[in-house]
Amino acid sequence: MHRMGIALLLLITLIAAIVPGCTSPAPPQDAPAATALGDTATPLETETATGESSPAAASEEQAATPAVSETPAAEAVNGTAEPAAGDTPAPIIAVPSVVQAVPAVTVTKAAADPEDLAQIVFLRYSDSDFTLDYPSTWTVEHSSYVSSICTSTATNRCYEKEVRETGPFDFNEYAFLKKPTRIVTFTSADKTQKIVSFVADFREGMSNNLQLDPTLEWCKERVVTSYPDVSGSAVGDYQYSATGNTRTSIHTVMTAPGSSVYPLAYTMKNIVTTHRTAEFAFISDVDNIQKYRYLRDRMIGSIQVED
Repeated sequence: MHRMGIALLLLITLIAAIVPGCTSPAPPQDAPAATALGDTATPLETETATGESSPAAASEEQAATPAVSETPAAEAVNGTAEPAAGDTPAPIIAVPSVVQAVPAVTVTKAAADPEDLAQIVFLRYSDSDFTLDYPSTWTVEHSSYVSSICTSTATNRCYEKEVRETGPFDFNEYAFLKKPTRIVTFTSADKTQKIVSFVADFREGMSNNLQLDPTLEWCKERVVTSYPDVSGSAVGDYQYSATGNTRTSIHTVMTAPGSSVYPLAYTMKNIVTTHRTAEFAFISDVDNIQKYRYLRDRMIGSIQVED
């Protein structure tokens, strides 16, 4: 009987250990709050019985506060600063490049004068010195020249600049002519030819100091004296006429191929009246002065000098 009681007690003890809830539960404890992945929990400050923070709590507070240091951001290879770790990079604003389009410039060469005079519209120029017919496409420019005395040397040819800028005129100073000389230049649209007037007035009572000679030899001598590098054989088509107090001469000069003389070809008309001397030069080159001989003759023939 005694043995059965001991066995029963052992059986009850065994059942109590296996079946849950049969023993008294452990007293509850506050579990720490769950934190998000990657978050760092800040430990609460622990107070002692006196109300002051314990050294252990203070050291924990220092450990929870990150140290702050300012480190300049590293510069990129191309000179652009890279943002520091944790900073929000500034937005990159793309600035479009501006390419200004340059319009193409088309240079249109002016048309040459027609060889057929019927296709040319002529205008009449008139001033107190002369009248002249010229193509409507030509331009007209006025200027003047004050004569001066010059002596040519081996290195300096008198009036070379004036000849190139104006024409093959006598730029020398003469006591019987007033100053300045009046110039009118008519230029073709394509700049290949022009006709230039060169007009000066006589001083009182000195009109007889300038004479024209009817011979070709006199004309050649006059040309060669003014332009030593032009031979007399370059002078041709000489014409002379006299009406009342007006004397007129016309001649043409055409230089040899390869010549550096300016102008290469021209036709000169000299008119001497009682009160003035007027020279008119149709300036071109050897080819064009032949090509446009009808235009040249039309313009030269239309000249009338006022007296």
